[in-house]
Amino acid sequence: MDYPDPARLVPHKAEMLLLTRIADYSPEARTLAAEVTVGPGSTFFDASLNGVENLFAIEYMAQGVGAYVGMITYEPGAPANDRIGFLLGSRALTLHGDVFACGETYRVIVKETFLDTEMAAFDCVIEDAAGRVFAEGGLTVFRPESIKEFQ
Repeated sequence: MDYPDPARLVPHKAEMLLLTRIADYSPEARTLAAEVTVGPGSTFFDASLNGVENLFAIEYMAQGVGAYVGMITYEPGAPANDRIGFLLGSRALTLHGDVFACGETYRVIVKETFLDTEMAAFDCVIEDAAGRVFAEGGLTVFRPESIKEFQ
């Protein structure tokens, strides 16, 4: 199935949008899988590491969550999602790898465990191309109905 470009789902400027593509989405299973391909032009690429430092796993996961929430309301031809969300925290975040390696594609899998109008929780896993777990943990996010109260 063809899914929308992540830029239609995640309200980030181009240089901060880290997801390469949406690979799978299942509203029934409450999951989304996205891909991140790392290269010299990737945001946060560190030439001395020949990749992206593992601490950016949490941002890959957060953008996966953003894409999932964007898919819930996505309509072809409608304006891109511009409703922002905030990462409140993570639980049991475990990083199994040191560097997202140049030339590799990683799969970011998010599963909704709780969702209401403004708060949500997700279990997240990042796998390498061989299916090995690179990072895993839970995220709690807040997506206000109106951003005005924060401006």
